[in-house]
Amino acid sequence: MPDDDVNSEIERLRAENAQLKRTANRAVSLKVSKKGGVSVYGLGHFPVTLYKEQWTKLLEGRLPAGLPQAVDHCQDVGPADNRALQPALAGKSRSMMPIKTVRMP
Repeated sequence: MPDDDVNSEIERLRAENAQLKRTANRAVSLKVSKKGGVSVYGLGHFPVTLYKEQWTKLLEGRLPAGLPQAVDHCQDVGPADNRALQPALAGKSRSMMPIKTVRMP
């Protein structure tokens, strides 16, 4: 491969890499689906999609009582361990967890 072709390919890849970095650092954005779900983009690799009732629960602070402990435990364990929530939510069914109203700022 001639040097000109190699240099042009390197420049093309650098430009593509810069574009990908800009896309990865984009701001948080919202999108409403035809089915009524609201998706939040920019928090992670995949969007977070919730429906009206779910957003209402989240924004009103009606979250499971063990959630803060579970989040703290996940921080110590790391995202790859799927069992991270088990100690914090020990013996509680997701559907049977007590709900505690917390004022969120």
